[in-house]
Amino acid sequence: MFPDEEISLLAYVEFYLPPERREELRQCAQCEVRFLPYDWQLNDQRGPSR
Repeated sequence: MFPDEEISLLAYVEFYLPPERREELRQCAQCEVRFLPYDWQLNDQRGPSR
């Protein structure tokens, strides 16, 4: 699938793509995954008490 990696993040993403997009990803020699900063404190917010 992707050189030098048995299981990669790109291979994981490929699993969820429609067939035509999978082929695009397989042919992309310069594709990469980038992570955006995320404020995990947003997960700790609570709504009004009941």
